[in-house]
Amino acid sequence: MLALKDLKAMKPGTPFADGTTMIPHPWKDGERVTVRWVAQRGGIHDWAIYHSFDGNIIEYFGFGDDSQSIAPLEIILSHGAKLHDMEKVKELVPCDKKAEEMYRH
Repeated sequence: MLALKDLKAMKPGTPFADGTTMIPHPWKDGERVTVRWVAQRGGIHDWAIYHSFDGNIIEYFGFGDDSQSIAPLEIILSHGAKLHDMEKVKELVPCDKKAEEMYRH
């Protein structure tokens, strides 16, 4: 479980968890699509999860021709969309209350 002490121990910009999950597609009436995600520590003990579905990131960078394709972590960190659904955030990275409060919305 992620705790504030864990965030403080990391260097800023450190990716510390990643995987794939299903999220609702924002333009297809909530159809669920597979995305790759990565959690990264920010500059002030904060953190965020970014995912691979953002403005056709897959097609733009040439990693496939549909939203089901999986982008490399480096591209997700630099061009991905931030995950705002806190229930999904806590599902992907279980965290205590203090770490949850440090999530960048």
